[in-house]
Amino acid sequence: MREKVDIREILLLLSLAAIGLLLRYDFLSASHFVLDSDEAIVGLMAKHILEGAPVPVFYYGQHYMGSFEPLLVAGMFKLVGIGNLGLKAVPLLFSLSLILVIYFLAREIGGRLTARLAALFTAIPPAPLVVWSGKARGGFIEVVVIGAVATLQCCYWLKKPELFRTFLIGFLLGFGWWTNNQIVFFMGPIGFFMLATILTKRDTFLRNCVSAVYHFTAGTAAFILGGLPFWLYNWKHDFVSFGIFGAAERGNALEQFYGVITTALPILLGAKRFWENDEFFPGAALLYSLIFGGMLLLLLLLRRREIASLIVLKIDKERPVELLLLLLVSCCAVFSLSSFGWLNQAPRYLLPAYIAIFTLAAWVIARTARPAPLVAIAATLLILAGNLSSSYLYGRSIPGEPFVYKRERVSRDHGALLEWLQRRNITLVRTNYWIGYRLAFESKENVKFIVFQEPRQVRIKDYEQLADSSQIDLVPLVLVPSQAALVSEALSELGYSFRVEDLSGYKVIYSISYPEKPSRKVLPSEVEVTSNPDGFTPIAGFDGDLATRWGSKGA
Repeated sequence: MREKVDIREILLLLSLAAIGLLLRYDFLSASHFVLDSDEAIVGLMAKHILEGAPVPVFYYGQHYMGSFEPLLVAGMFKLVGIGNLGLKAVPLLFSLSLILVIYFLAREIGGRLTARLAALFTAIPPAPLVVWSGKARGGFIEVVVIGAVATLQCCYWLKKPELFRTFLIGFLLGFGWWTNNQIVFFMGPIGFFMLATILTKRDTFLRNCVSAVYHFTAGTAAFILGGLPFWLYNWKHDFVSFGIFGAAERGNALEQFYGVITTALPILLGAKRFWENDEFFPGAALLYSLIFGGMLLLLLLLRRREIASLIVLKIDKERPVELLLLLLVSCCAVFSLSSFGWLNQAPRYLLPAYIAIFTLAAWVIARTARPAPLVAIAATLLILAGNLSSSYLYGRSIPGEPFVYKRERVSRDHGALLEWLQRRNITLVRTNYWIGYRLAFESKENVKFIVFQEPRQVRIKDYEQLADSSQIDLVPLVLVPSQAALVSEALSELGYSFRVEDLSGYKVIYSISYPEKPSRKVLPSEVEVTSNPDGFTPIAGFDGDLATRWGSKGA
């Protein structure tokens, strides 16, 4: 029987939500709500939806990660206007709702004290979750909440296996599948626990199998319905989305699993920062490993019988601790086996693991509270101190802007550049991906851009058609200084005339004019070409005709 939530618990949850909001808002305000281009694309999608454009099925430029977040951002823009605040408000609200969901999930797993501790750890988490609580990157924090809700519903279902709740769980997983494919981490553990419950009911084997078919059919139908945009799109486009699902290359899975254990998990726990090898302080990774590793060993010891019983499909329906243990294993295993597993230094794909980490840590501490209250208090304080240290030790753990060229980053403030472009009525520039989409969103598309150099990923193809191919060389360039130096030298050598302006940390190359004496095309007959391999006609590789060219591997 579930415990009732009294007024004290409500006040506690409100207090934790307020603490979580203050912590996350502090990070957002300290970074001046600056976004990156991947977030800007979500904002541009929302802007286009508000303007009446057809709702896209997926994040621009790809066939996965649905448009759930842009739809919500569009609604937020309608309330507060188009801007960075409205864009980041959506993931922020989801991150706060996660505190509530984790509380109720932990209550089902371990009772009231477990719930309070898990909610506390979620409200004051390690830096990675604080940072990603304000990143609108297409559904990363949203899928964590959706997965947590599905897991909570599974806990309810285990106590009373109703067909309606099967449908609800299937719908949530299907909706999560469209939102962000990281929902796959939850599908295995939930599916296993539901199947084990049905097959071990006190009934005949045949009846249990029939019941399993009913529930599987209802869950599958709901899964398809929940992710209907995904399935309709793929039905029409030869299931193109499945092209992203690749396994790790042969021999890489173990290496990637090692990276999860030695790099990704320490980052998630707060011992390291994204894309950094150095620990926050000497021995941080070892200390965190001892704390959480010790709790994991204690958990395995205390639940050894229940874990062993999983082999014969016997599960604890009242306190399904192993459901979250399997979730943690699923996160690490699936990530290691996937083609994304190399991203262990930026494990944003492992954010769902926090659901298991917070709740299992809270369960272990709650179990030790009665026999060893001082140990429980010390463990709680150590975790909170570690979480806060990862956020504030040596300054706020605010990630740097993306690199553009030779370790030079995107500027945090584009104000001077946008003002100058507006004053000169420049509405189209050539620039880097990480600069361009931010300029487009921050200017509300008064400034658009053509992708210049790496990364060459085009998210909005219409931008690329804004300049005639014969005039594209004259479009102003917005470049970081080291890149601008190379481009300026090349333009000078080719005889172009141009001007340069320093703005917002960039070099703007503008007023570009073609050389007065255009360069003459060199004819093949004027060039002497030689080749080392025998049997080739060297001039065939230089005559401008693709049909006559020969392979260059042996040259």
